Amino acid sequence: MKVTRILAALTLVVGFAGAAHAQGAGCARLSWGTCDPQVADKVWSGPVGPYQIIYSIFGSGDGNVGTDSQVRLRHLNEPGGTQAVTPDAWRFDDSGCQTSSQAIYDNTALSKACPAYKGTNPLVITQFAQDVDGSSFLRLAITYDNFFPVATTRYTAWRLTFDETYGVTGPTDPGVNCGGAEQGINFSFDFANVLALTGFQLPLVNCDPTGAGLPAGTELTFNGGSPAPVATVPTTWGKLKGLYH
Repeated sequence: MKVTRILAALTLVVGFAGAAHAQGAGCARLSWGTCDPQVADKVWSGPVGPYQIIYSIFGSGDGNVGTDSQVRLRHLNEPGGTQAVTPDAWRFDDSGCQTSSQAIYDNTALSKACPAYKGTNPLVITQFAQDVDGSSFLRLAITYDNFFPVATTRYTAWRLTFDETYGVTGPTDPGVNCGGAEQGINFSFDFANVLALTGFQLPLVNCDPTGAGLPAGTELTFNGGSPAPVATVPTTWGKLKGLYH
């Protein structure tokens, strides 16, 4: 079993398993503080939180041994909505202002009504990093022993908690705080997949295709989001990308 799980983890990280051509494994949702209904926007309310994003899965009935997803954070400039560097208040990468010490990513259940989407003996791999275009991404991968979800249940896949103790509006004071907390952020999925027992990666579609009035391709916003929509992505949020860009 240990060898099997190690191989499954390598499959998730490197992306060896092919995408399934069959029906998807359910749908994925990002929401501020809830599984259901979706809370699509969060407004800056000061350095105290909680600023917690709940990643939930619904309609998934396939036996599986893990999930692999990547969440993208974009801040866009006006005019024209050109890509800009992620504000310091949202730089939770190791070289960023906040650093990884200010974020917690866990797979525990939000509530009894939204239990954890995982089997026993979980192995977790996460990475928050800045990309070459200035956007940031959060890689979320987990493997576990065989898990058989119920399609009619909404599950907690991840709880993403961001500590904004050092977050402030306006510019950053280096070594003291992290500025730009008043800026808009668009959150989207680069991909979201379930690793089936067959070894195939089953794509999760968007639980909220209308986007609750959000810009095209955006799953969630902070401070109303950036001033322009990100490009619409395929239903499956694109092909698998490597862990490192």
